[in-house]
Amino acid sequence: MTIEKELFYKKRLVISLDRIDELDTILRKYCHTIRYKATTANGSSLIFKDKIELQKYDNFKNGKIVHLNIMCRSEDYLTSIEIDLAPKYHLKKETARCKYTFTDYDQERLFVGAWEEFLKKITEYQISYRICLICSFILVTAFCVFLPIRFINTKYGALTLFPIIIYLLFEFTTIMYKSDTLWDKIFPPAVFPWGEEEHKYNKLITLRSNLFWAVVIPTIVSIVLETLSIVKMLGD
Repeated sequence: MTIEKELFYKKRLVISLDRIDELDTILRKYCHTIRYKATTANGSSLIFKDKIELQKYDNFKNGKIVHLNIMCRSEDYLTSIEIDLAPKYHLKKETARCKYTFTDYDQERLFVGAWEEFLKKITEYQISYRICLICSFILVTAFCVFLPIRFINTKYGALTLFPIIIYLLFEFTTIMYKSDTLWDKIFPPAVFPWGEEEHKYNKLITLRSNLFWAVVIPTIVSIVLETLSIVKMLGD
């Protein structure tokens, strides 16, 4: 009997040195040969002879790791595991992919349990990301609602502005959700925080906090005040 399956994960990940050790320990229970291959921000491919060489990598600037592929094989080649962390091609915003082949059902079940538990440990805190998504949606919605009302009594009229609003909404949505944009730089799908990248990641966390208090909160307050202003205008 052969069991083949592919698992996907979509939440943002933080893969630290300690987590690399933990993953390596999990994989060695089922495989004897493990190969680590990484892709850097400048498109270079790096092949490491073992996890120690991977962990010693400087991980700097354009040479930082953005994708990690792990290939595992048993001695008899009957068991194989391939893991992609931050896949290069993620059409559905996957942050992790695991494809495996087992010949033993109990081994497969134990591995899946260990893999899912591991993913929970490396999942980044999601609240700030979700709040920013919600605020972005509120901002776009408010823009589409308030702008026609503001111009409804002008000589142009709301209907004239409607195509412009739709176009701006489309452009804004494209920019926000297109990969490799400012949105992905602030909330990357996966990070490998060691070497120089550890310091950059700490700065990124501070930046997120500052953006939240300096941008998100005032935006919500402005929308509330604009709503009250519109309600008062319509009531007069």
